[in-house]
Amino acid sequence: MKWLADECFDNDIIRGLFRRFPDLDLIRAQDVVEIAGREDEKLLAWATKHERIVLTHDLATMAPDYRFNTSRRLNARRSCRYLIRSQKEL
Repeated sequence: MKWLADECFDNDIIRGLFRRFPDLDLIRAQDVVEIAGREDEKLLAWATKHERIVLTHDLATMAPDYRFNTSRRLNARRSCRYLIRSQKEL
């Protein structure tokens, strides 16, 4: 699996994942020029194009953008997947 952590995703979790799984295919959005600092819709489109699962804590804005992104892509039958983890649960 290929992962993309959005800019708000906790870097402590990312470091922990790499300690446990050194070969993990995970990149951070802020390290990708095309999506660093861009709106969620661009990040989701990029993740879809590159077949990455998005990791985020951003339920407030990411979920509505995901619904919009998937509804526009129904004919293409492609959309990125993503996981949302509330920071309150940490």
